[in-house]
Amino acid sequence: MDGFTADVTFEGVSLAAFAERVVQEVLIAGRGGLIVDFPRATDGDITLAQAGRMGRRPFLRFYRAEDILNWRVGTIDNRTVLVQVRLFERVEGLAADGGEFDGALVEQIRVLDLVDGQYRQRLFRQDDDKEWVPHGDVIFPEQGGAPMDFIPFRFIGPRDTAARITKPPLLDLVNVNLSHYRSAADLEHGAHFVGLPTPYVFGTAEAPATIGPTVVWHAPESDVQVGMLEFTGGGLATIERLLDRKEQQMAVLGARMLFPEKKAAESAETASMHRQGENSALAALALAVARALSEAMTIARDWLGASGETSISLNTDYLPTPMSPQMLVALIQAVQSGHISRRTFFANLQRGEIIAVDTAFEDEQIEIEAELPNHLNQTAA
Repeated sequence: MDGFTADVTFEGVSLAAFAERVVQEVLIAGRGGLIVDFPRATDGDITLAQAGRMGRRPFLRFYRAEDILNWRVGTIDNRTVLVQVRLFERVEGLAADGGEFDGALVEQIRVLDLVDGQYRQRLFRQDDDKEWVPHGDVIFPEQGGAPMDFIPFRFIGPRDTAARITKPPLLDLVNVNLSHYRSAADLEHGAHFVGLPTPYVFGTAEAPATIGPTVVWHAPESDVQVGMLEFTGGGLATIERLLDRKEQQMAVLGARMLFPEKKAAESAETASMHRQGENSALAALALAVARALSEAMTIARDWLGASGETSISLNTDYLPTPMSPQMLVALIQAVQSGHISRRTFFANLQRGEIIAVDTAFEDEQIEIEAELPNHLNQTAA
């Protein structure tokens, strides 16, 4: 499946880049969906090798939350399954005059549903009366030459792959950020309005119309008062305090890049506790995306006729905490005294960020023996 993972969309998007886009959309909107599809056969039965050379293989397509128009779930064989989903699409089409460099985006609705237990695809486009009418042929996709009994579409939410609508993870942060923007605009406006020098004149009807180093103000009255207005109120200070408070709220909600870190030293345990809620939300989202992508990859694997286990995992270690020297000394003493095995010691070194997690125990032992001097190798033997 190397060729598939290198380009999962037929547009040059790798699996890693596709996963990044999915995570970004789910963070913003709180949901999304992806479909595993296969180019429609037009030349009869061919082998998988021939299909691969022709570029006919499964591909993934992601749909934003606003493009998932509606859906229905039902019960089949005592299981709750997706029985229909309607998806909004914009595809490139030729302009009415058919010019070479003229194009237009055509809106269409793709309907995926189950009919008599078989997966079906239909397209609808608007006619001249703006009515949605069927477009093209009705498609019954097949997998391995047999009709499919499920819809290869997966919802993705911030915590699971259920079809229900959930609150976007960044919604609270967005609301506070919007309020922060308004307060910042008020502060800038107020600072500009009251910061400009404003002259005043009392006691004369002949107030000067201009001001500057070459202009002399004079009046016939003897009790004329002139001066410059100066802002001394505390209104702007209140807005500044509101800005600071909202920045702290956004820091709590996850936007730590807007709030300065503490200058004092902070232990790893304290920092981990400060970010525990943030990490848990991100980890849950990463696990949900990984689950949906794993299911999609399994469908693609079966469509390709491949075998073996298929799974995808995303990083959930957002604050690596190295092992402390005291813990390392304690583990060395434990393995030397025979209280723990060398394999358990090795596993703890991996969890402590000392040995890479993708390093096998046997490979590490071979490296250690290769680096030991010959006499130590004989002694160890």
